Amino acid sequence: MGSIPVSVTEKMNKIFRTPKLQMIIFLLLLSISAIIHYSFISYLQAFLVALVSTIMFDLAFLRLRKVALFFPYSAIITGVIIGLIASPYLSWYQLIITAGLAMFSKNYLLFKNRHIFNPAAFGLFFSHLIFSNTISWWAVSWQQLNVQNLSAIIYILILLLPGLVSIVRMRRFVNILAFYITYALLNQTIFDPTAIFFAFVMLPEPMTTPSKRTDQFLFGISIAVLSFIIRFPLPDVFTPVLLLGNLIFITIKVKSRMNI
Repeated sequence: MGSIPVSVTEKMNKIFRTPKLQMIIFLLLLSISAIIHYSFISYLQAFLVALVSTIMFDLAFLRLRKVALFFPYSAIITGVIIGLIASPYLSWYQLIITAGLAMFSKNYLLFKNRHIFNPAAFGLFFSHLIFSNTISWWAVSWQQLNVQNLSAIIYILILLLPGLVSIVRMRRFVNILAFYITYALLNQTIFDPTAIFFAFVMLPEPMTTPSKRTDQFLFGISIAVLSFIIRFPLPDVFTPVLLLGNLIFITIKVKSRMNI
């Protein structure tokens, strides 16, 4: 058998070095670990409905916008996030509408051809407003520190894996650290799996967050403070606070471009 051409090997290496693909792989590992932990087939069914619906909506909207189709990395990430956070007991049509709202935001609520809001947060929040459904964070809220339990340590390591992409590849270290330290101090907690997932996966989404370190620092602190201030009236605080942070960030960006 002949060896694999160097060009093919280089292309494969380039693909697997893509931050979005790496994030997908780590999120899928997290999904598998959560589904194994709960051992409920209904969780897997809900997860797949959210994932497939998000991909299909994204491709449909791209076609309607007459944009050349491309591999839907972002749609897959959004679908997995929705599958991990939305209640697995939602009806199939609620999950589909959640996915549709997320992809509508990604494709149509734009500034300079970049989406304004975190798509997953947008879909989850407005689906909650429409149906009064639960944003449960079911797949990222059960991991707990237990040095005497090896499986617990493995699950926590899997939870932390997406942070490698956000910190190293997307260079959002300042954003994440500023948020989590502030959050931990305000809430007097060191380890909160839900906040860790939010900080590693949703908060540093590159299109809706600052790239400059000073701005990342201010953005991370602001989101943590806002989540502390408004946490009591709301059943879920992270999705609305993130959307509010996205709105503030884009407003400042627009004003700076207009030199206001």
